[in-house]
Amino acid sequence: VFTKEGYLPEAISSHAGMGLDSWEGVLNFEATMGMQMVLGGSDFASTGVANEAAVPQSHAAVEMALRDTLVAAYQAARAGGADVHPHTADMQGAAYDLIRLALCVTTHVEG
Repeated sequence: VFTKEGYLPEAISSHAGMGLDSWEGVLNFEATMGMQMVLGGSDFASTGVANEAAVPQSHAAVEMALRDTLVAAYQAARAGGADVHPHTADMQGAAYDLIRLALCVTTHVEG
């Protein structure tokens, strides 16, 4: 469990310019940039599975569209606004299939 009592500012001193040199800075980063970076596929903010999915170049546009949709929805939710890509019953089956596929793929990550 990551708590204020366990926070070691010296362990992250190399990223002080990002505001990570204080507990409040870490909380602010997590609430604003951390989740956006994870949704966008960044390895920097992820403490979990490495971002090493082999995506064929032919699927790059779909990968970028999914990334942008996830980040846009997160930003809208944080701002208290409406999602520009709202849930529709017609897309529920496809969305659940995509989530299941992502979960299946992450269970077979090596490393």
